[in-house]
Amino acid sequence: MTIEQLARMVKRGFDQAATKDDLRNFATKDDLRDFRKDMIEGFDHINAEIRDIKIVLGPLVRMVAAQE
Repeated sequence: MTIEQLARMVKRGFDQAATKDDLRNFATKDDLRDFRKDMIEGFDHINAEIRDIKIVLGPLVRMVAAQE
């Protein structure tokens, strides 16, 4: 993964984030529960992506360190 790809992924996450106006429009507790569930799923996805990045970068960091 390149820095540019990572930047695009982060930007997509910010583009999909809720605004204050979005939050003001919640009508019921069910809406808040659904929103919370979506947020948790989103954070789980982000955590999985970070885990994948660490798995890929680990060997690369060791290889660069060995070459230095």
